[in-house]
Amino acid sequence: MTVLLVRQMAKELAGMFYTESDGGRLFSDTSEEHRRSKAFRDTYPTLKDFIQGNQRCLPNFAPQLDADGNPPLGYFRVEHSDRWWKKDRPGWQHFVEKARTVLATRLRDPAMSEHEKNTISEALIEDYNRSVKSAQAGAPDPRTIEKVNQRRMTGRNQLN
Repeated sequence: MTVLLVRQMAKELAGMFYTESDGGRLFSDTSEEHRRSKAFRDTYPTLKDFIQGNQRCLPNFAPQLDADGNPPLGYFRVEHSDRWWKKDRPGWQHFVEKARTVLATRLRDPAMSEHEKNTISEALIEDYNRSVKSAQAGAPDPRTIEKVNQRRMTGRNQLN
């Protein structure tokens, strides 16, 4: 569990990543980069979908339904959509480490007041203590978990 300040910074960084995922250019440098951006936008049509981790599946994908006609856990349909959706890891969680780094870097900014620096340092210390406490409780340490690409797309790391 992250501290509110770290979580807010991670969401802000995720929002910047989403809005600039194609670099703000009309045409990308390479065709692969352009296709990746189009696939990313197709998977996460809105910033809200990216932040919450709602992935839109490929048009020809349909999960196997059980005997009662219910999809597997995590799959759902959206009203007025002909595609299936999947609940995935929220996009902001990919930016927690970067948020910690940005906040720690801000502590060296001479333009920041002492009150702001104290608030940031207390938040970083509390965030560290929470991560140590969760590691002692048996939860895996987020720093040892395999790094996941930030532009994870449907079909690459999942069944769909």
